[in-house]
Amino acid sequence: MPRYGFARYRCVALFTAATLVHATAALPAVTDTEQAPREVQSLLAELGPGFQLRQTPHFVVLYDTDEDVLKPFISRIEATYQCIIRFLEVNDIPYSEPQQRLVICFFAQYDRFVSFASAEGHEAEHIAGYYDISRNRAVFYDAATMPRLRSVQKRIDQLEEEVRAAHKRHDRSAQSLLSNELFRLRNRRDNITESVNRLVIQHEVAHQVFFNTGVLVRGADNPPWLVEGLACLFEMPPSSQSAGIPGVNAYRLLNLRQAMAGSPKAAAVRKVTSAAFAPAVVAGRLVSLAELVSRKPLIDGGTPPAENLYAQSWSLVFYLQRKHREDLAVYMTVIAKRPADRAYSPAQERQLFEATFGTLDQRFTDEWLRFVLDLPVRVPQG
Repeated sequence: MPRYGFARYRCVALFTAATLVHATAALPAVTDTEQAPREVQSLLAELGPGFQLRQTPHFVVLYDTDEDVLKPFISRIEATYQCIIRFLEVNDIPYSEPQQRLVICFFAQYDRFVSFASAEGHEAEHIAGYYDISRNRAVFYDAATMPRLRSVQKRIDQLEEEVRAAHKRHDRSAQSLLSNELFRLRNRRDNITESVNRLVIQHEVAHQVFFNTGVLVRGADNPPWLVEGLACLFEMPPSSQSAGIPGVNAYRLLNLRQAMAGSPKAAAVRKVTSAAFAPAVVAGRLVSLAELVSRKPLIDGGTPPAENLYAQSWSLVFYLQRKHREDLAVYMTVIAKRPADRAYSPAQERQLFEATFGTLDQRFTDEWLRFVLDLPVRVPQG
């Protein structure tokens, strides 16, 4: 069944849950199951013992996590929703508020998430969440329980015991060394968890919101680059988007530069110029803009790698929002009117794009590259 989801995680700058909690501190705790739609009540029963229901201003969350895990999760999805609405309003993009709260399932444990997703026809072993467009619900789990963090968490638990033991022995030297390692591992765990929260939860919730506000049409033939590029805009920390204008997505920008450079090395990434784009296309690391806007599906299991195409899609949407704002509103208004029973060919997709933004020639490509390569980039050492 159709769904959107991520399988790749990478560390990005830490954005604390406390910031999100503060952003929506006044969220009501509505838990009356009888107030929920019948299909939500049915899903709650299907999920089984341990699951509860929490209704927020724009979502109904079915969860089995502890409250200290649920609270920042709710704050994150609500903040993402509000950022998208501000984005649409600032850019004069027509939308309509959903008539019902959007449904999200939030699992406390990875294994239970995989079982649920598999039963619904999704291969979920290597993803951290997804938006199921046919069922119109998003499904996630607490990223702290992902398999790649199990050994890290086990070592953290051991270190906490060892720190307590050293404290009881009054062994300050051992306590200091153990505490330093404990701090390092906690920081690693928290950075990985935050990376997944942003690149998966915020991305997939963005899909859900765009498909439920009439900006993109469920069941219609939406341009894949636009679908993914829009979602990538909202992988940024929600608090940084108070003006409705998403900031630079540092992760996607770095990935795009790495793809152009053909290397993750800092020196190569920093020195990238527009001249590197054509060789990257020839090498299969990226695609021309003409192919990007007409590509269906966006990810076909071949080349370029999925993360490169996501980065390129983000960069094009970001460029259009900054440099062709009014045209972008016109384009998205046309897309929102597509009927669910009509398919559009790659040639038609390119034709619509060029009729709105201009010919996808070398001049357009150069202007896009000039804009993208002028964005501030943070390059890790190494």
